[in-house]
Amino acid sequence: MSRPVVARLAVPAVLAAALAVPTVASAAVTGSVLLPCHSNSPLGSADEPIEVGLSGGTPGAAFRVLASLPGRRAGGVGSTTGTFDGDGDATARILRLGGLGRAVSAGRPVALAVQEGAGAPVTVAETLVTNFTVDVATHPTGPGARRRVRVSGTPFAEQRVSAFLVRASGGPVLRRTPLGRADACGFLRRTVAVAPRSLAPGAYRVYVGTGTKLRRSQAIYDRLRVR
Repeated sequence: MSRPVVARLAVPAVLAAALAVPTVASAAVTGSVLLPCHSNSPLGSADEPIEVGLSGGTPGAAFRVLASLPGRRAGGVGSTTGTFDGDGDATARILRLGGLGRAVSAGRPVALAVQEGAGAPVTVAETLVTNFTVDVATHPTGPGARRRVRVSGTPFAEQRVSAFLVRASGGPVLRRTPLGRADACGFLRRTVAVAPRSLAPGAYRVYVGTGTKLRRSQAIYDRLRVR
């Protein structure tokens, strides 16, 4: 697989008991997440922040929010700090995400835990995190052959997306291939012919974006070489 380039994205709950973040049964802090899925941008553009609403904390107390994958280090996906207000409420935003790799993903479960002072972290919410990326299979090598196209990222969530073939040097769209509607994490997998059989050998890009017209600033692409 060539490395994709970013031109600029009903999920089942995950049981907190299955996640390797310590909990305290008597904890009063509760939390909720605004979005069901968030996008990590593995090639360096801005990640989609995870925003958590908290209540039931100690008024005026400092806290940390730790985002973790199952069985991994607490805070391995990201963390942030804050202070509860006079009512014990707060809003926390984890701005940078990590430890998620680069691959297309249908969404990985992430536990969100709150730690007050030196106390043990308490899991208060769960969400999914995906990668904003695309993968176009390099085989088979024939231009008109059907090949696997996979894409993920919340900019595509619940949207109809298409693949757009263009020359690597630029120019007009040579072919548009509808891929269907992505899920809540923007994940979609199809096996389609993204190029005509008559396509000349050379270097191309397969953009994936929403709608029926290519907007390069809102799309991501993978490279395709026809021999």
